[in-house]
Amino acid sequence: MPADSVDGFPARPGPRSIVAWIDGPVRSRAAELVTAAGGQLPDRVEVAFDLRGRMAGQARLLPDGTGLIRLNRQLFEFPEHEYAELRDTVLHEMAHLCVMCSAQRARPHGRRWRALAQALGAIPRATHALPLRGVRAGTEYGYDLGDRTVWLGSTRHARLQAGKAIYRIRTESGSRAIPRDAFTGQSRKKKD
Repeated sequence: MPADSVDGFPARPGPRSIVAWIDGPVRSRAAELVTAAGGQLPDRVEVAFDLRGRMAGQARLLPDGTGLIRLNRQLFEFPEHEYAELRDTVLHEMAHLCVMCSAQRARPHGRRWRALAQALGAIPRATHALPLRGVRAGTEYGYDLGDRTVWLGSTRHARLQAGKAIYRIRTESGSRAIPRDAFTGQSRKKKD
């Protein structure tokens, strides 16, 4: 952990202690980093424990300028030695807020984000290593394109059928759109 990283992670983390940790030392260190980059961290950073599925965390900048960090409650279900993943997830998401608020544009997990994540004390990686359970298996829908069958998830299938989206597939000669009428009527449970 870098010497200037965030300290004070709760010994027995729970939602309240995580919020207090974010509001205290995490926010303070993040504000220093963003200010040094010519930006300003939001006055308020809200924390919600409403994320579901396999995603561990998510950071957003709301239209009113409030920062939002969403965390998955499953992060609290792991043994104490894996609390490092919870700590890393919080710092990972705060690094995203720092990038969003800095004066410099940057890619979500690019060089600028990695530097900020490391300065906060997180391991700068794009994914977590926890076995989070998915919300549900989901369904895929088949589209016959002549040379192959393409499977779309339920959201993309519904948007394509409603005419609200166009989805393209790559081909050797470029790309082509998936026509609505190519739906075969077949569905299957999504593979993990």
